[in-house]
Amino acid sequence: IPSPDSFLFFAAIAMGFFFGVYYEFFRFLRLSLPHTSWIIFLEDLLFFLPISVLSIFFHYALSDGVVRWFSLLGIVSGFLLYLGTLGKVLLFFSDTIIKSIKKIIFYAFIIFFYKILSRFQRGFSFSLPHNRRACSKRFQKYNKLFICQI
Repeated sequence: IPSPDSFLFFAAIAMGFFFGVYYEFFRFLRLSLPHTSWIIFLEDLLFFLPISVLSIFFHYALSDGVVRWFSLLGIVSGFLLYLGTLGKVLLFFSDTIIKSIKKIIFYAFIIFFYKILSRFQRGFSFSLPHNRRACSKRFQKYNKLFICQI
């Protein structure tokens, strides 16, 4: 049976690893979108405030509110463990992942608005092209999605 202190240390490592996963979300945001200094400041607040609150609750729940040096060491070690292992792999593939996510969002946006326009097509003064030739000129890229098939 592990001692309470060793359990606290390993739980802190797991929590630090979780903080690394949470950090990855913000790293992907920064890699994919341009940021001003104010947005970076807000992202830093959105990163550090929840981590601070979770750390306080973690220490309150597992060590009666006593912050032990080895639990802080465990959180930092878990965070660095994430950055050195899974974080490096995700950073290596970040361009591919970001491009894939942007493509999925773009196609979902196209399909969503096509469905809205096709449902209310009769009520508007304009209509979607029924002619396959005109449609292929307008939506040449998206014919795979059957956007022009009404």
